[in-house]
Amino acid sequence: MGSRYFAKSESLFQSFLNALRTVLPRTVYLDLANLAFADDPPREAARVLSLAVAAITPGLRLPEDPVRVTEILSAAAAQERTEGPSNPLAAIVDGFDAWPDEAARKLVLDLRAAYTETRTRGAAQAGLSVITGSSADLRDLTASGRTSPLNLAQNLFLPDFSAEEVLELFRRGLSGVMPDSEIDEWAGLAMGWSGGHPALTQMAGGLAFERAGATIRGADSFSE
Repeated sequence: MGSRYFAKSESLFQSFLNALRTVLPRTVYLDLANLAFADDPPREAARVLSLAVAAITPGLRLPEDPVRVTEILSAAAAQERTEGPSNPLAAIVDGFDAWPDEAARKLVLDLRAAYTETRTRGAAQAGLSVITGSSADLRDLTASGRTSPLNLAQNLFLPDFSAEEVLELFRRGLSGVMPDSEIDEWAGLAMGWSGGHPALTQMAGGLAFERAGATIRGADSFSE
């Protein structure tokens, strides 16, 4: 999901969602970065999620003014249980690192509460999958710092990119946008600035895309 930082990849990300929806028609995507400056981010997340779920689930009764995402996910999962296991809800929640820790912790616990509620009805009737994305380790939101707050089935960590991987990423993201020589120079600058950190590298790639056509000498300013 981090590839969204490449402006060129917005359409690719939408294509990914569309492809996923051919398998899981009830898939919704929630980008928390867009809600970071709301007065009450968790409540705003519930409102945005409610609109997204309603758009793909006609006739579903949802709270008019939801306070917690638990209300939305539980209602959606309940409908799935009446329609059969072929129509589960998949919620992709991205960008926890854009929120303050306390707001992120509150949302994570709400997601876990919804998931736990559906799992108590049996695995075959769960009706809900939650996929989270973040450059931060969500285990840091727990008291122990050792266990996942979401009780994840599988936790995937993206290590820092090597110089070769940064170069490949930039060549794929910027091919056709600027000359190969400039792409290689941007990749070198990005590696020196980010040290291969995935999110920072991708942010640098997004900036390179936005500044395509500028001289490489002006690229140094992105490290400021």
